[in-house]
Amino acid sequence: MIQMKMNAPKMTGLMLAAITLMVSCKEGPKTAEDPTPVEAVTAQDGGIGFRESGTNQVFEAYLDLKDALVASDPLAAESAATQMLRAPGLDNPAVREELETFLSAEGIEGQRESFSSLVAKLEPVLRDHLSTGTVYKQFCPMAFNNTGGYWFSDSEEIRNPYFGDKMLKCGKVDDRLVAQP
Repeated sequence: MIQMKMNAPKMTGLMLAAITLMVSCKEGPKTAEDPTPVEAVTAQDGGIGFRESGTNQVFEAYLDLKDALVASDPLAAESAATQMLRAPGLDNPAVREELETFLSAEGIEGQRESFSSLVAKLEPVLRDHLSTGTVYKQFCPMAFNNTGGYWFSDSEEIRNPYFGDKMLKCGKVDDRLVAQP
């Protein structure tokens, strides 16, 4: 039997690192008794509406894109980004440009990086055109080497597009976009 000797400061550091990793996203170790589903949650209407019907189509395609990233499916993500780009209500040049960047991204990680930029450029469009319901702005502090990443959802339930099934529930609702009368 091999015995490992480790000094107290090293052991304490390792313990703190392990605890921080487990607690930071409110997920404990996964067990066989409680499997986390890998499939993306189907987007629900939730009563969200926009002043122009084209913006509704943009947001629906965005939700499909987010769900494809949650499912770690780069082909479905590409298809959703293409649908979003073709939506008649997409008249924002910055969003169009970011979608073009997304479509040329390398692999799922490249798509996720571009998605983060897309979210920032899409936010003013959603805020300005939201007419009914609530859009949830969610945040994962661990995305992109702990610099964090945002996304939008039609539900308060966290489904992280930056880690997929690795850290599906890592995140929190950071803001709510609420329709103004």
